[in-house]
Amino acid sequence: MLVRREVFEAAGLLDEDYFFGFEDLDFCLRARAAGFTTILAGRAEVYHEGGQSIGATSPRRLYFAARNHLRLASRVGPRANRIAAAARSAVIVTLNLAHAVRSRGGSLTSRLAAVVRGTRDYMANRFGPDSD
Repeated sequence: MLVRREVFEAAGLLDEDYFFGFEDLDFCLRARAAGFTTILAGRAEVYHEGGQSIGATSPRRLYFAARNHLRLASRVGPRANRIAAAARSAVIVTLNLAHAVRSRGGSLTSRLAAVVRGTRDYMANRFGPDSD
């Protein structure tokens, strides 16, 4: 990710409350709102040494995906009435549960529980590193 200084000055830094996932998308949306354009270099290749901070099949990924997906939608989605906001959240949780069913790593129970915990922590306004 290459970002000019003036973009950070206008849009702010990446939000650490996401902790793992969606912080880059949130940042790009804030940069767009500040008048900047995001460009994707689709043919670029990146090599990340390590890349095992959570693990490719860890249920913790599902925890952060559910929690942070809900957070992003509530921050950048249209200010809908309560019924529409609840429906949007229900769709996001359903998609994350479906992803947990199809994912690998850990038991099905642990994967579904990770999504439930992510949803619970979002609703309790708990962000940053996973406390469990």
